Amino acid sequence: DHELFCVKCGRDFELPRRHMLFLGDHDFSPIPRLLPCLHTLCHSCIEEQYEKDDAHTVYCPNCDHSEPVKFVDLLPLDFTTLKAVVASNNTELLAWCAKCHDPVASVSWCESCSSALCEFHHQDHILSVDTSRHSVATFKEYVDQGKHIEFKFPPISCPQCPLQDCSLYCNSCLHLVSPKAFIENHKDHRVTGYEETIPEMVTAVQDTVDISDGNHMSIGSKVREIRERLAALEENETTNAQFITETFNRIRETLKQRETTMLENLSRVISSNRRKLKEHLQELISLDGKIQRVTNCGRSLLRDTTPGSSKVERMYLVAAADYIEYRGDFLNDQLTQLMSEVDSL
Repeated sequence: DHELFCVKCGRDFELPRRHMLFLGDHDFSPIPRLLPCLHTLCHSCIEEQYEKDDAHTVYCPNCDHSEPVKFVDLLPLDFTTLKAVVASNNTELLAWCAKCHDPVASVSWCESCSSALCEFHHQDHILSVDTSRHSVATFKEYVDQGKHIEFKFPPISCPQCPLQDCSLYCNSCLHLVSPKAFIENHKDHRVTGYEETIPEMVTAVQDTVDISDGNHMSIGSKVREIRERLAALEENETTNAQFITETFNRIRETLKQRETTMLENLSRVISSNRRKLKEHLQELISLDGKIQRVTNCGRSLLRDTTPGSSKVERMYLVAAADYIEYRGDFLNDQLTQLMSEVDSL
């Protein structure tokens, strides 16, 4: 299926005029041409882009491809779209004279040119040397004879010489030319009759189609492979995400249990150490009182017994000294043990 209108300007596609007065007559015509990307735009939209850009770059609104072109008239006509245009409005093709620049009602049909003619150009066609041998008949004659008009595409007009049909192919420039254009612009080029190039062109197009079909199949296979891999990745992601979630849930549960156990152990150890420290604190306070008692007792005894004291007074010192020393050693041992226990907590 082909769109019968230009996607850029929205105008319906038309057939190229069979005859032009000037080379630029096509510039504003909505005739379909193939872009380098093989999408179709009308000649007028392509010409507008061509003139606006210094590099003559043409942009495709279908695929966003842009590429400079040498000359708009050198872009090939979209023959498939032209056939669809003919099939959709065949009667419209017969309504207007193909040779008149302005729309003038036609009265006859030339089978040789496949063109509708007005009354003036009907007579001119019959009398002209170039077209006097053409098969021309009025629409009334077609009806009276019961004949059916079948549209045939005329030769392609030369892109370089107005009113000339292409019959040659320039292998140097890679486009069709007329004999006049050959004489004026392509004498030093490798030019052959276009019919001679048809087998080579058919082979080239068929090779391209075969390669494109192969590439299409390869792309289809690769697309399916990528989609399968994407589906596998999605499934793998879901499975791994579930595994990771479950694993971390177990880890969280284990850590929570470990946290609870460690807090309980910490509380138990702290409580035990707190209790022991409090006990040792009381013991130290009590032991400190006993030690102070030994200190005070020894100081009093030393203060009351001087070198000038009597023998009896010094006798009391001797009697009490062993007890004071024993008590001091005993309390010192207790203090050493208690300090060690406190340091070990």
